[in-house]
Amino acid sequence: MKFSDATVYENDIKWINRIDTAIKTNNIKPFFQPIVDKNGVIQKFECLMRLCEEKKAHSPFFFLDIAKKSRIYKTLTMIMLEKVFDIIPQYPEFQFSINVSHIDIVDEDIVNYILETIAQRNIGGQIIFEILEDEGLEDKESFFTFVKYIKALGAKIAIDDFGAGYSNFSYMLELNPDILKIDGSLIKNIDTDRNAYIITNAVINFTKQLKIETVAEFVHSEDVFEIIQELGVNSFQGYLFSEPVPEEEIKKFEGKTR
Repeated sequence: MKFSDATVYENDIKWINRIDTAIKTNNIKPFFQPIVDKNGVIQKFECLMRLCEEKKAHSPFFFLDIAKKSRIYKTLTMIMLEKVFDIIPQYPEFQFSINVSHIDIVDEDIVNYILETIAQRNIGGQIIFEILEDEGLEDKESFFTFVKYIKALGAKIAIDDFGAGYSNFSYMLELNPDILKIDGSLIKNIDTDRNAYIITNAVINFTKQLKIETVAEFVHSEDVFEIIQELGVNSFQGYLFSEPVPEEEIKKFEGKTR
């Protein structure tokens, strides 16, 4: 079904108003999804934006692309960074993975805030920046400059959703990431889809040669978990272990396995 321009416009306005209200009422919040090792021990959290209304927390799937069409997107990015950077020092035993886009990386204000805050708080060793597989293709100079400075502060780079886009192995050599996150579209059906298994196995063998850590996303069953353990994935993320939770629930994970 094709929506009319008027319908799309009305939906955009609706979400812009909801975002604006959430900003004014302090209801743009980071949620945290655990990332575990092969023994189920929680090592990291991915920080995920949520727009909270009453008892519902909306995923960026519903509103982030709309926000990117307006000036409100930068405000959302800054809110997330500020809140996550305030939370990180409270949990020194964990690392935190933060999503950044090409729009963020080319924004001088955002990059300066990231670099200055990490340096001032000395939290680089706890931070991983996740960048979509094809984001670096848009502006290599800005991307490599960002990577250079944040790595100098002890932070790491992860390529997110690998396998969903270009999957250009030679380009991965150029990016030299610390971590590669295998896309959920490959992982979720790996127990029933032979092609997904073959591709995932190839990706893992590639990363082992380069000493790049792998994270499997969308681990939703014990069968999937067992298969990707056997393939040699390093870390695991998905609803089998936990859904994303608000900051006040991080404490329940301290010192615990899944």
